[in-house]
Amino acid sequence: MEVVQEQEELREVVLEVETVTETKVAAAVSQVYARGDEEALNWPADILKSIDLASVYFTPLSDFHLHKRGKMPYPPDLLFSRNFYNPSWKGHRRLKNTIFTLEWSPDSSPSAPQLLSSPSSDYATVSHEISKPAISSLVGLLGNVTGEFTSEEARRIVMLAHAKKDPISVNRWREAIASINAKSPQMLTAEDLLRLLESNLLKEEDPNRCTIAITVDEAQTLRRIIEARNERSAAGPCLRLNVVSDGNKCLAKTVTKNETTGGINGLDNYQRARALTCFRFFDGAVDYTDDALSLLLRALHASSIANRKSYFHQTVSARRRVQQAWITSSIAPILKHLKTPYDLLYLKVLGMAMQRGFNAKGMSL
Repeated sequence: MEVVQEQEELREVVLEVETVTETKVAAAVSQVYARGDEEALNWPADILKSIDLASVYFTPLSDFHLHKRGKMPYPPDLLFSRNFYNPSWKGHRRLKNTIFTLEWSPDSSPSAPQLLSSPSSDYATVSHEISKPAISSLVGLLGNVTGEFTSEEARRIVMLAHAKKDPISVNRWREAIASINAKSPQMLTAEDLLRLLESNLLKEEDPNRCTIAITVDEAQTLRRIIEARNERSAAGPCLRLNVVSDGNKCLAKTVTKNETTGGINGLDNYQRARALTCFRFFDGAVDYTDDALSLLLRALHASSIANRKSYFHQTVSARRRVQQAWITSSIAPILKHLKTPYDLLYLKVLGMAMQRGFNAKGMSL
């Protein structure tokens, strides 16, 4: 009875804290927002030929912050246009809904993009003080007394870590094993597994590709530009207009003779999925699939849980729409208790270990 009573008291405390938080958010919504200096900034399409030229009109999303509010360490390939939000604005401002993004590569024919040697924001940027003990705990979960993983175990863990639904091909897996200089391709150490997770080989991140939050007017103009370019088969930067609420929906994209399976439309979708997931978080979305939650945590792990929660409330309160309660939604874990992607990976491998135990006893979940 005492345990039940303590649990009920804990629930009441949590409910009281969340009520106070929601009250603060409501107060933020009611404050006066400035509306001056909102004229659209016209920019020439030629700036998309160069990252240096475009930097005048586009700002890294990691530099975004509301008036007297904090920032979020988003991956460096995410930007926003100054028509979407002007960093020079003063005072409290309403925040536009994030409906469209422009996926952009200045290279006119990136059929074989140069990959980053290591991811810009993922497992590789987690401190070894955290990652090494986390990998060692996976050994214990799987009951491997030798402290090693079979090649198949390592491949399954990497697939769970990267939220890959399709199996990693044999040739690609061999290439990945060779790239980390493992002593044995059949039995991998904890250090080998850590290097695999930190490698960019299985994720394909193009350093020349950016994704930009743009306004509806900018999206309409860019769509006409893309369609006109495709009709003339003209060369130019690779562009793709994506719908943020539906990662599989493309409003328009450039098509060139050299671009078939490669380039901005054929590259492994890790970078695109990560970008759209981050922009959904920026837009205040609360519902995510398990794979999307993994991508989001891997992108934002450099921030503290308190910072994520505060930032999320701030950006949501600045939008003119009904707010959704996140406390019971799928985003709750990264705003409450999951600090790094290794925390989530532990839970996934725990499920894998349980499944293996059931299978060994002829049982099923």
